[in-house]
Amino acid sequence: MSKVLIQESSYETCQAAIEQVFETFPMDLKGKRVCIKVNGVAPKDPHEYAFVTDYRFVRAVLNVVEKFEPAEIVVGDSVGTGMFGKSEAVWESTHLREAAGKYFKNFSTNLELREVERPIKKTVAIIKDVLDADVYISLPKLKTHGLTIITGAVKNNYGLYAGLQKSKWHYDSITPENFAHAVVESYKLRKPDLIIIDGILSQMGYGPASLEVNRTNKVIAGTDGVAMDTVFTDMLGLTVDDIPLLRICREQNLGETDLSKIEVIGNRVIPEYWHVPVPPLCSYAYRVNDTGGTNAILPFRERAACRPVVDMAICATCETCAEEPLCVAKCPIGALSKNGDTITCATDKCLQCTSCMERCPVKAAVLQIHPEIFEALTEREKKCYPLFV
Repeated sequence: MSKVLIQESSYETCQAAIEQVFETFPMDLKGKRVCIKVNGVAPKDPHEYAFVTDYRFVRAVLNVVEKFEPAEIVVGDSVGTGMFGKSEAVWESTHLREAAGKYFKNFSTNLELREVERPIKKTVAIIKDVLDADVYISLPKLKTHGLTIITGAVKNNYGLYAGLQKSKWHYDSITPENFAHAVVESYKLRKPDLIIIDGILSQMGYGPASLEVNRTNKVIAGTDGVAMDTVFTDMLGLTVDDIPLLRICREQNLGETDLSKIEVIGNRVIPEYWHVPVPPLCSYAYRVNDTGGTNAILPFRERAACRPVVDMAICATCETCAEEPLCVAKCPIGALSKNGDTITCATDKCLQCTSCMERCPVKAAVLQIHPEIFEALTEREKKCYPLFV
């Protein structure tokens, strides 16, 4: 039987809650390589908005993990929502860098190629630190979402797709059902050994970057992410059949979705008001940033058409890179090449992982919309998805 622990907590008292998590779910960490992945979406003040796993929550987890004397601890994420290639900036502005201290690592600089099957078969660049860890601890933020309805234990793994690949999956999926498959594929790449959800200040509305917050005051933990999301779904008054990613997890036997077979320790009651996106608004027509803005397909199209461009004038000021620039040497798919005084990108080969941007010491690599790619995508949409153009 799967077990889910729910505790009442605040950021001032979460240390005790985290200690209880490790007592409820004992782990052998001594001498192990421990990777801790947070939810690091965008640079919003964590005291007011629920975009990222709170830095005080992360510090509380580290305080406990350190006691077990692991051989190595790394803490990080690959950011999204318009901050692609700027992971360190997000970590600095949200106090996560300070909380992680010596354990911080930019996960977007260490990638491995993998193949996924759904919703379309393709090669993806995945965070290698998670894949290589002896113990993988996931620290999601409790949120609702404009496409998946909920985002918690399972969807935090979506961050394993480095950089702009996350938005590209939004664009390529076309339907919420297909997008749910992309999320589930990321969960299958490496299931977490322990999941501790920061549900103290939670996010409502059309996440993952909504301005609406809910002071839920919960810490939710477990080892079965599917069971945890099933319980959260029930807390919202919904069922597994309402959530595409949970239906897929049930079909593929990735975790427990039967509430009668999940032991829930603690109070599952949440504040009565929770703005939950539901169909038909929970689709590719959902409101961007929950402000009644443009149809979501436009920003996704723009991001799908982006490719890295290197400003050689800035690149020339770099004193770190030798004959072969880091962006070229470390591109996981070999899409960048140096020809004389220019660095070019093979646009058809690029995975949009933004590793080049993360690695560049002088930030010479930037994303630009490739006009020919953008035009080709627009023409395709006119034929296939006229309502979205």
